[in-house]
Amino acid sequence: MNPIAAKVVHWIEEKEDQIVQFLKELLSFPSVTGQELEIQRYIAARLEAMGLKIDMWEPDVQLLKTHPAYLPSERDYKDRPNVVGLYKGTGKGRSLLLNGHVDVIPPGPDEAWAHSPWG
Repeated sequence: MNPIAAKVVHWIEEKEDQIVQFLKELLSFPSVTGQELEIQRYIAARLEAMGLKIDMWEPDVQLLKTHPAYLPSERDYKDRPNVVGLYKGTGKGRSLLLNGHVDVIPPGPDEAWAHSPWG
């Protein structure tokens, strides 16, 4: 393992409890498609607390329609913002991009679960 990878693994091991707690918090949000606003606000606040510059916006459907790869959809993006957190480095190295999505499918009836799907 190269020295940079070893430092990353060491950092993750040191922060394991905090990482697991953060994931538990994320899983507690019922972020069914169309209901992502609350979790996106939470993520934006957490990133901002870590010193990242936050950009949060709802996609412009009319603008998206002008893109050649646009696929029509019945959904809109009201209360479904995108969140970007930017942390500028101090060197001239390469950038790292982490990407994900927060929406999930409906969990179905509560009685189908032994434990709450929201943690």
